[in-house]
Amino acid sequence: MITPNLLRGEQVRLTAPTAADLPAITRWWSDPDFLRPVSYTHLTLPTSDLV
Repeated sequence: MITPNLLRGEQVRLTAPTAADLPAITRWWSDPDFLRPVSYTHLTLPTSDLV
């Protein structure tokens, strides 16, 4: 089970995906339970005044 504080703390770092991450990313995007909360109708693009 994933705990609620999995991605919290001073030692958590966001890094760019690597080739080693591709199998996990592929599994996520093939998993209907992962995709269920994704709604492309709610995605927004940045407006020109923010760029």
